[in-house]
Amino acid sequence: MSDSLTKIISDSLCNDDSLSILTDVLENQVGIEVLQNIPLVSYAVGLLKIGNLARDRWLLRKMAIFIHDVSLNLVSEENRIKALEHFKQDEKTQQQELDYVLQILDRYLEEDKSSWFGLVYVEFVKGDIDLPLMKTFAEIINRFLPGDFEALEQGEMEYISHETVPEPYLRLVSLGLMQKINRIMFDSAMFPNSEFSSGLTIPPFENGGAFKYTSLGKRLHSIFFPNAKPKTIVLDISNGMFFV
Repeated sequence: MSDSLTKIISDSLCNDDSLSILTDVLENQVGIEVLQNIPLVSYAVGLLKIGNLARDRWLLRKMAIFIHDVSLNLVSEENRIKALEHFKQDEKTQQQELDYVLQILDRYLEEDKSSWFGLVYVEFVKGDIDLPLMKTFAEIINRFLPGDFEALEQGEMEYISHETVPEPYLRLVSLGLMQKINRIMFDSAMFPNSEFSSGLTIPPFENGGAFKYTSLGKRLHSIFFPNAKPKTIVLDISNGMFFV
C-alpha cells in the first residue's frame, strides 16, 4: 500500500504529463473529466466518493489548482529530488498527510486559497517548513478575507491617523501576521513640514503608528512573494499613500 500511495502521489505532483493535463484543464478550458487521468485525483474520487454534484466538481477544480501549482513549483531537479524523498515516508504518515490535504481543500471556499496552500505545501515537502507550521499557514489561509492577501503583499505600513488604516491590516494582526505599534511617527523637531520626493507635504502630527510583519508574517510573505523587495507604505491624513 505504501509503495502504491508513493507512486500515486509522485506521479501526480512530480510528473510532466500530469502538469500538462492540469494546464489544459485550467488554462485551455478542457473538460474537468480528464482530471481522472491524474492518479491523485482518481484516488481521491474513489476515497471520498466524489460524484457529479456542483460541490464535488468544485472540489475537483480546487484539487486541480492545488496539484498544478505544486507541480509547477517542483519542476526543478533539486526540488523534485527533495519532494520524492519526502513522499517515501511510511504508509500511515502518507495517508494522514493526504487526508489533511484533501480536508483543507474541501474547506476552502475560494479557489485562490488552493493555489496559496499549494505554495505552502511545496515548502513543506522540500523540508523548508515543518508540519505544525504548514498546518498553521493552511488555517490562516482559510481565514483570509478579500483584501488580506493583497495587504500582506503590499508591505509594512506607517500611519498618521487610525481612521486611515485599511481593515485588512487589522485582520492581519488578528491572524498573527503583523503587529501594530503605537508610537509618535512625526514630530515638529524631526519632520517640520517635511516634503517628500512625491511633492506631498506632511505637517507635524503628535501621534501615529505602524504595522510591522511578525516572524510568522515574514515567513508566509517569503513563501507567497519570494522575489519581492521590502517596502513600506506611508498613509497621509487624507487617505493617500506612497512608498518609501
